[in-house]
Amino acid sequence: MQLDKLLRQTIIWRGFYLFSTFLVTIFLSRILHSVASGVIFYFANLFALFVLIFGLSLESAFTYFLSSRKISIDALVSMGIVWVGVISIPIVGILIYVYHYYLPTMVSGMQWIIYGMMFIVGNILYNYFAALFYALNNFFLPNFLSAALNIFLLLFLLISRVAKETIFFTFFLTNFLQGIIVMLAFMVSNKLKYFKVNLHRKDIIAVMQFAVTALGANIIFFLLYRIDYWLVQGFCAPSDLGNYIQASKMGQAFLFIPQIFATTLFPVTARYNNDILITDVLLKLFRLLMQLFILLFIVFFFAGNWIFGVLLGQDFLLANRAFMILLPGIFCLSMLSLLSSFFGGKNSVHINLRGALVGLVVLLIGNLFLIKHYSIEKAALMSSVGYATNFLFAMVYFRKLVAFQVAEIFKWKIADWVWLKKFLFQLNK
Repeated sequence: MQLDKLLRQTIIWRGFYLFSTFLVTIFLSRILHSVASGVIFYFANLFALFVLIFGLSLESAFTYFLSSRKISIDALVSMGIVWVGVISIPIVGILIYVYHYYLPTMVSGMQWIIYGMMFIVGNILYNYFAALFYALNNFFLPNFLSAALNIFLLLFLLISRVAKETIFFTFFLTNFLQGIIVMLAFMVSNKLKYFKVNLHRKDIIAVMQFAVTALGANIIFFLLYRIDYWLVQGFCAPSDLGNYIQASKMGQAFLFIPQIFATTLFPVTARYNNDILITDVLLKLFRLLMQLFILLFIVFFFAGNWIFGVLLGQDFLLANRAFMILLPGIFCLSMLSLLSSFFGGKNSVHINLRGALVGLVVLLIGNLFLIKHYSIEKAALMSSVGYATNFLFAMVYFRKLVAFQVAEIFKWKIADWVWLKKFLFQLNK
């Protein structure tokens, strides 16, 4: 199975891409400051909901069915391209509706539609074709190409001195190009020289059944993970929104490592039946992540204001307090991302759906009691509680599928660090 080899390939190239994305976030925040950066990332958050709903989570189905060799590449590629074409016109209509009723002053209507279509179509295409690459164990090409585009954007931000509107346009254009380039790279590398409709009814039904369940879980998890943005935007000051989004994005940065491993675990779990080996890797990662997050808490407790000030500027000093409250929840999310990939590979995405729903209900009830005197600290508190609830739910089901003692997570072992050292220093092997 060569799980270690796949994990090494992922950690290099997926890590390269995610790090470049983190740098883009930092540079945009420093250039645009708290209010304008809050606007661009708030837009991206809204557009991400469109990506989630209209993308139908087909990438999850693509990963499962191609990894398990149940549906051909031609059929999945055709399905993805046809679906993007079908949804494009409805997306434009809904963007126009949203602009007229909810965003009349932030940007012009044409800017809103162009930004939205570039982000939504680009990210849907990227999600589909990156998933197909990963199902074929190719973690290099999609991540390398995406990182290269991020580096182009970084150079543009460093060299040019342009208006805010140009920065906005370039950011969303980069998202669109990312999807187009990764799609073309997949078709060329797999010698799909022309578009060929090769769809069978049974394949479409199987993909849609899997995707709809995954979509339900992903929508609920999206609300669990991002509804705090809307609450802060509605009940706090504009500068608070910018600070809160950066606190959240700092948390996302520390999800990079578990997400890198999760990217590999889904196709590996779908293709192979070796729960003992996969569980052993998961427990090692749980223990190492726990130690990492304890260290992060100590560092940001004493130096968090300085770190946010140096990275993002003095406009973002309020972010550290919210980040400290979010950190326990981010730790739970880091372990949850691994469990969710395991369940996806087992064709048990209904567990992800139920867990996210329970977490969202807890989050909403908690915010209902706190909304009268809302703040970014209260938003962070309830987000952490919601994330922890989702993780605990997933852990209960994980124990039902795999036999292990929960106490094993808390038994820190030198052997885990030996494994990690061996893993890291054999990246070239």
